[in-house]
Amino acid sequence: MIQYLKDIWENIQSVFATMGLVDYLDILLLAYLIYKGIKIIKETRAEQLIKGIILLAILFFVVNQFQLKAMKVIIETFLNVGIIAILIVFQPELRRVLEKMGRTTKVKKLALNFESKTDAATADIHNCIEAGCTGLGQLFPPCLYGLRTAFADRYGRTYRIRA
Repeated sequence: MIQYLKDIWENIQSVFATMGLVDYLDILLLAYLIYKGIKIIKETRAEQLIKGIILLAILFFVVNQFQLKAMKVIIETFLNVGIIAILIVFQPELRRVLEKMGRTTKVKKLALNFESKTDAATADIHNCIEAGCTGLGQLFPPCLYGLRTAFADRYGRTYRIRA
């Protein structure tokens, strides 16, 4: 038993000795993605579904070990179709996660590099909308109709029709 543990330890040491910086970065990135994935799953109602998927993966492993051909075909078919079913079932959560990723400051900083060319055009459009809203406010004063109108563009800026 002691020799077996020594062999395992030597194998572990040889693996770490052959690893480079890229391998360590790969492991760190994977660990971070798994951590974020678990955190997202805990925030949604997907936790029970993920438990079921893990149970199916364990069942698939057991079926492969015991070479149960009929069960293997059924589980493989279910897993192949299940990927599409998961995308359909999780569509609202996936959309929310992708929108959340798009709103983070890190992604916005990356996007600023691409949008810097269109900043002048965007500012011109923004100024035109503001001028149009002011003009509408002067033509149709809000006090006349008793309501104020506001709308937002796709960047989240809110425009109000002012008198």
